[in-house]
Amino acid sequence: MLGAELLERLARRGFAPVPLARRDADITDANSVREAVSARSPDMVVNCAAMTAVDACEDERDRAFAVNRDGAGHVSAAAAAIGVPIIHISTDYVFDGRANVPYKEESPRNPLGVYGASKAAGELAVAAANPEHYIIRTSWLCGKHGSNFVKTILRLADSHPELNVVNDQAGSPTFAADLADALCTIATAHFEARTPPYGIYHITNAGFCTWHHFAKTILEFSGKAHIPVHPIDSEQARTMLKYKATRPGYSVLDCSRASAVFGVRLQPWQVALETYLSDMQSE
Repeated sequence: MLGAELLERLARRGFAPVPLARRDADITDANSVREAVSARSPDMVVNCAAMTAVDACEDERDRAFAVNRDGAGHVSAAAAAIGVPIIHISTDYVFDGRANVPYKEESPRNPLGVYGASKAAGELAVAAANPEHYIIRTSWLCGKHGSNFVKTILRLADSHPELNVVNDQAGSPTFAADLADALCTIATAHFEARTPPYGIYHITNAGFCTWHHFAKTILEFSGKAHIPVHPIDSEQARTMLKYKATRPGYSVLDCSRASAVFGVRLQPWQVALETYLSDMQSE
């Protein structure tokens, strides 16, 4: 979802992006990654690969850690071996969701499920393998490539008379096109700066909502506001929606550091959603 958007935008910005699919570099194989990166000799490596199916991670713990922890470390080490930085994508699910104000980059990690735990471990692996790292935490990613919450809600609305959506989890919907633009800005800033400010940054679209509010807004913007959307809590979702993983109740991220350092300020999620839906209709 993110990688495809990033390829398009990097090219527009004058970069020469080189995509590596799983057949080119299996990130669970350190040798495969090291050889693939070394052979191409890039100026920067971006890791968009991850196992992101939250409930599937509960069933496939070893695979989740192989990809999200070990794989991230392999990519970071491969970049370090040729002396270049890495941009690594992480998640709001490294937090436990017990806060009531947006999480800052230095807030303690305390993941609730396998996905969050594997991504938290991945952050540590990336940092340990390569001091020249930008770890970008984002949340609730949506995009035109692959599956996502927006597509799921629209599909269900076409086949169900009413929907049940969780209303006790809050976060910031983030659109892959906007995040990709932000990553381009960071890459540009890196090559222009003499002392790059490495570290962790939070980047999401502005504003936050619950999944229930998000679903209602999707239907409203799509001309389907007549379809009832019933709020349910996380416990009900375990039965009704077959949830397995425990999700954070509040995982809003404070994005002020990325704004101050890189001038990155993503538009409100509602505006991004309107653009996304318009683009989907025109395709």
